[in-house]
Amino acid sequence: MRKFVIAIVGLVTAASLAFAGDVSGKGPNGGRMADAGNFHVEFLSKGNDVVVHVFDHDNRPVSSAGLSGRLTVQEKGKTRTADLKPEDPNRLTGTLDAPFDTGARIIISLTPKGGKPTQARYTAN
Repeated sequence: MRKFVIAIVGLVTAASLAFAGDVSGKGPNGGRMADAGNFHVEFLSKGNDVVVHVFDHDNRPVSSAGLSGRLTVQEKGKTRTADLKPEDPNRLTGTLDAPFDTGARIIISLTPKGGKPTQARYTAN
């Protein structure tokens, strides 16, 4: 019975980590990394400004040209969004109407030109 409980706890923990999409903690620019389909996405924010850096699975920069993006913040029962505009070489930027609080859910949606949308998810800390 004990082995069964340990196995279940291990599976739940692994599933939780996979769902969170966290790749490796901090990215090369000091932000948090998450997996989003074919990309690794690094998220940084300061006040109302947000920056998203896009990498491949080997953490090499991916050009943001042709990418469209949207940042969604869910907190205190409300949802806010900001469009993300591509900038050279591998980043997208946007501005929120107000900073988000600790515990807010952050969803970054990226869509390559002619491709399928993908999402990276974070919890603000």
